[in-house]
Amino acid sequence: MGGVGSGRPGPMARGQGLVRVRVPRKFRLGWLDRGDKRTREYRRVVARLAELIQHLGGVDELTAIERTLVERLAHVEVLAARVEIAVRSGKEPTPLALQQYFSAVDRCVKLSALLGLQRRARDAGTLQSYAREIAAHESDASAD
Repeated sequence: MGGVGSGRPGPMARGQGLVRVRVPRKFRLGWLDRGDKRTREYRRVVARLAELIQHLGGVDELTAIERTLVERLAHVEVLAARVEIAVRSGKEPTPLALQQYFSAVDRCVKLSALLGLQRRARDAGTLQSYAREIAAHESDASAD
């Protein structure tokens, strides 16, 4: 049959089951900003992303890796919700849809575990830094 270690090409080497993916030359964060903002799916992902970021203490508290994982988690949750919505409306999911659903749920669990399941408090700073911030804001307002 062939495959790894046999010296003969396996089925994957002949192109069966392979999906060609165009890889960008340079990776850019914020893929969500380049989406079609008119779609319901986009709005769902953005709303869920905002909830997740707030749960994790705000965007300023996230590392670059956490921001990437949060974006992925929001997107995967919406993909899983697609199947759930179809099932609730009475549609029978295909075996492929079920496989993708369970894969998405599994990925959600793993990403959630990586990000942490506990809500994070936002760093409020010290009372002195808050007082300085208020004083600076008031002096800027009086200058206008």
